[in-house]
Amino acid sequence: MRPGPRTAEGERMSKDSAASLVALMQASHTATLEELPGMIARHAAAAGMYDTAVFVVDLRGTVLRQLTGEGPGAGDGGQEFTVHGSLPGQAYQRVDLLAEPQPRGGCPRRRWWVAVTDGVERLGVLRADTDMDVAADLDAANGMDAAADMAPATDTDGVPDTGTGTETDTDTGPDPDPDPDHATDLNDEATRRDLRDLASMVALLLLSKRSFSDSFARLVRTEPMNVAAEMQWNLTPPPAYAGHDATVGAVMEPAYQVGGDAFDYAVAGHTLHLSVFDALGHDTTAGITASVAVAACRNARRQNASLSEISRQVEATLIQQFGTSRYVTGVLADLDLETGRFTWVNRGHHLPVLIRGNRWTTELPCPPAGPMGADLRLPVTEATEQLQPGDRLLLYTDGVVEARDARGRQFGRDRFVDFVLRHHSGGHTLHETLRRLMAAVLDHHDGRLDDDATVLLTEWRCGQQDLTP
Repeated sequence: MRPGPRTAEGERMSKDSAASLVALMQASHTATLEELPGMIARHAAAAGMYDTAVFVVDLRGTVLRQLTGEGPGAGDGGQEFTVHGSLPGQAYQRVDLLAEPQPRGGCPRRRWWVAVTDGVERLGVLRADTDMDVAADLDAANGMDAAADMAPATDTDGVPDTGTGTETDTDTGPDPDPDPDHATDLNDEATRRDLRDLASMVALLLLSKRSFSDSFARLVRTEPMNVAAEMQWNLTPPPAYAGHDATVGAVMEPAYQVGGDAFDYAVAGHTLHLSVFDALGHDTTAGITASVAVAACRNARRQNASLSEISRQVEATLIQQFGTSRYVTGVLADLDLETGRFTWVNRGHHLPVLIRGNRWTTELPCPPAGPMGADLRLPVTEATEQLQPGDRLLLYTDGVVEARDARGRQFGRDRFVDFVLRHHSGGHTLHETLRRLMAAVLDHHDGRLDDDATVLLTEWRCGQQDLTP
C-alpha cells in the first residue's frame, strides 16, 4: 500500500498531537495509575483523538481489561476482550494498528485499536476515535471485514481456534490491496502516526506507575496468586527486552502458582547475561531458594565474577542458608553482543538448545557440575559456542518438556523446539511465539501443570534488526 497524501488537517493534527504528548508527560509526573485514564483522554482529545480507552493484558496474555481508574483493581465498569477472537486482540498479537471495519451507527468518526508497547514489552491496546475526514479507511488495504476479524482462526491442520488458550492459529498477513488508488486517497499517515505516538506514551506511563501500584497488579490477574509466585514475579526482570544486537523473551507457568523456577537477564556493556534456575520442590520454600539463588548470582555478577565463580558463590550462599537440604539446578551464560561468543556453565540442568536458520537445532554440550547447593564438589566447566547472526538460544526448565497429556505422553523436547521454529519463522514476534508456546504446553497438560515451566528465548541479531519478524 502506497503512503497517502499528507493533508493540511493531518499536519495540524500531528502538531497538536506533539504538543499534547508533551503536556501529558509533564502532567503525569505526580499522577497515580487511577488518574491516567482521564488524563490520557483529555490530552488525546486536544489532538483530535476521542473516546480514548486503555486496555492492559493479563499475566498469561489471554484477556484485555480496560483501565478505568475505578475500584480496587482500577477496572470497575470497564470492558474486557479476549486476545483471540477480537479485533483488539489482533492488534495486540500483531503489535499493529487496526481500524474497525465500519463506522458505528453512521458516526462521523472512525474507531482504531493500536498495540500499547514500549518497543518490546506489550502491555495492552489503546482505543481511540478520529474524525472520518482525517482518518484512513483501511478496510481495503488490510483485506479484512468484520466477519473475518471475529471468525475463529484456523491453524495449519485445519483446526479452528476456540479461544480457550490453545495456540493453533496462523496469521498469514494482509491480503493484497484490491484497490490501491482508493486506499491511497483515503490513507492518512499523520493520523496513524499520531495514534502510535499516543500508544507509545501510554506504555511509558503504565511502566512508570505499575511497579508501585497494587491496583495494576490486581487488574492483570485473573486468579489468586500464591506467595511463591508473588516473590518470583517481583524478583524477575521484565519478560521482554530488545537491544540493537539481541532480543530476549521469557515466560513462566503456572503464572499464579509458580514455585521454584526463576529466570534472569541483564546487560552490561556488550555482555548479555542469561540464566535460568529450578529449585527443589514446588512450595514457598522452593520460591525462597530460587530467590536466594538469583540474588546471589546478581551479587557475584556485579562484582565481575566469572560464570564458574558465580555458580560457586550461589552454591556457597545456598549451603550457608539451607545446608544441603535445598539445591538449585541452572544454566548461567554470557553472550558477547559484539562477537556472538556464547559462554555457559551447566549446573545439573537441561542443556541450552541452539536454533540456526529455522532448519538446524542442537543441544550445546557442557559437562554438568551438579546442582548448586548439593555440595558435590564437581569441577565447573565453562563451555563456548560461536553464534551466527540470527541464531536463537533456548534455556528452559523441565516443566516445559515433561508436561504430560491425559494418556501420559510428554510434550517433549522435539515438539517444544518445533513449536518455536514454526511460530517464530511464521511471522510472529519472539514474544508472541512464547505466549503461544505456553498456552500450548498448558493445553497439553489439560490447563494445569504439575511442575513449573520456564523458557528464556534469546536471538542474537548482530545489529541486523531485519533478520526475523
